[in-house]
This record gives sequence, structure tokens and C-alpha cells, in this order.
Amino acid sequence: FEENNERLLLRESSLDPADLGRWVRVRGHWPNLPGSNSSSMPIAISPPVSSRFPLVMEATRNDQSITKFGIEARRVLDRELSKCGTVLFRGLPVKSGEQFSEFVQALGYEPITLAGGGTARSQVAKYVRTASDEPHSHVIEPHQDMAHNPQHPLKLAFFMIQAPPADQPDAGGETILTNIRDLTEQMHRQGIIDEFEQKGGVLYQKTLWDLRQNPETSFSWQQRFFADNISQVEVTLRNLPKTIWHWDYKKNTLHYEHVLPATRPHYQTQESIFFNGIHTNHRDYFDLAPHIDTTLGSPYDTAFGNGSPIPTNLLDQIRGAWWQNSIALSLQPGDIAIVDN
Repeated sequence: FEENNERLLLRESSLDPADLGRWVRVRGHWPNLPGSNSSSMPIAISPPVSSRFPLVMEATRNDQSITKFGIEARRVLDRELSKCGTVLFRGLPVKSGEQFSEFVQALGYEPITLAGGGTARSQVAKYVRTASDEPHSHVIEPHQDMAHNPQHPLKLAFFMIQAPPADQPDAGGETILTNIRDLTEQMHRQGIIDEFEQKGGVLYQKTLWDLRQNPETSFSWQQRFFADNISQVEVTLRNLPKTIWHWDYKKNTLHYEHVLPATRPHYQTQESIFFNGIHTNHRDYFDLAPHIDTTLGSPYDTAFGNGSPIPTNLLDQIRGAWWQNSIALSLQPGDIAIVDN
């Protein structure tokens, strides 16, 4: 582990992949998980089975700055991330949100803040937010970040502060990773990608309310667009390709939609990959979530690009395929996972 006569700060781990996670029950286990009882849903998902998914890099020393670790981590990511999908860094001297921010900035990527996300989050430090402010009991389906949007991040960085209890196998808190290449192949085999192509792609329909008139909602345009007024929202909307919108000015409610393909080319390899929010943006996800008030209607919904509804059995197949191609990772405090989105 020497490069230019200098000892590297990171080395590939020799850990058994199975020790990185645990089996997690899925089918019929969570009443608020859409499609939970479908025959397409696996009974359980396993811990990692390959040393390349995720690739684990361990710190060889702890007497160097966070910035130096970030610079070396970037070299690893440039070489490996598009091949393995996720790189897990373990043993780095990162203990807080502020230190995580320092590490992320040292990676040298261009940070991005995107409006219109589907999950409530809170600011922790510069370029760092909570992964989700959903209730701890809520199961988040495997997905790609902002895949329902014309603009999306290329990479995601996750930092574990407090790990789920190791002695409580059903406590939850696992990080779910999905092999998107395998998922894409399965979607091709099942004819699902062809069906969406024939029907015009995926239509995303979204409604956001005015927080001043509906202070209890978590789906307001103020929260989702980081905006104080309608003019600020419209500046963002005008920069979103293929997006149309209108306002209900009596209630200051925003309705907007766009049609996107079910697949998109990978930004580096140019592979065509299954990349969308077909299942996570469908109304049944919100209707089943007990913490989301849908008395005013569902905030988001999906359909085929031509406007026809997506059958429940097709949604079940898609959700089942996501879980079938996923593993359950148990992150430890201090772990940093960089994910190719």
C-alpha cells in the first residue's frame, strides 16, 4: 500500500461481507409497506454477499487530517465507484456532522441542492442534512434519490452517527443497497421497461400546499422548494426541463408535473439503467404512510407517460424486483458510505 513512496491512508478491507449486515424480513413484515404481501416480494433480504458490493476501505492510521482522508478517498472513488456502486469507508477520524462536512468538501465534488424532494430533511452542517426526518418506525422503500425529478444528484454520501442496536434483529435501521445493474436486467426480462417506453415513459404528478394555510403539512412548496414566496418557486420551476405547472391561487396550492423516461444513461459509463420514482412516488406509498396526512389528497402520484394508470400488479412486480436485488447493510458509528446514485 505504497504510492510515490508514501504510505496510503486507506486499504481494502478483508472483512467477510456477511459480517457487514444481517438478514432482514420483508414480505408481510411491515403493514405500511406497499406491496408487502405480494408474492413478488422476497421473504427476506440478506447481508452483503460480495466484497465488491459494497467495497470496504479501512483507514490504516488515524494521525492524519480529515482533509487528507478526503483527498485519498476521492482517488478511490474515481477508480472504483462506477464499478461497484458503493464504497464504504471505515475507521476515519470523523465523529460529527461538522467533520463529515469537512470530509465531503475535501472530496472535491460540486455540491448541489435540489428542490422538490419527497422526503423531509433537516440541516445539520454545511452540505449535510439528515437522511430523513420520517418517523423511526417508517420503512423507506429502496430507491434512487430524486429519480422522479429532471435534475438529480450523481452521488450521495451517508454518515452513521448512531447505529441500530446489534442485539435487536428486528429493530430496523439497516441501510438498504440495491444492485441497479441487476435490477435493470430484471426489468428488461420482465418486459417492464418496454411497457413504459411504449406508453410514453413515466408521468409524475405533484401537489404542494401553502404552509401558512396548512401548517401541519410536510408537503408545502415552502419546505420542498426552500422558498418564501411564489416567485422564488417559479424561478426553480422554469429551470426544470419538461415541467408544466399551475397554481390554485385561492389556496396558493401548486400543481406541477413532468414526463420522464423509465431509464436514463449513466453519467459516466453511458449504460442505460432503470432510473425513476415509479413506486416511491405512487400515491399508494403516501396513502399507507400513517404520518402523512392525505385528507387534502396525495402529494405525489405516478402514471404511464400517456396518462393511463399503472396497474397494482405491475407496481408489485417493480417493488418486488427492487427488494429482490437489495442487501441489508448495518453501518457502524463513523462509517461513511458513498453511493453512485
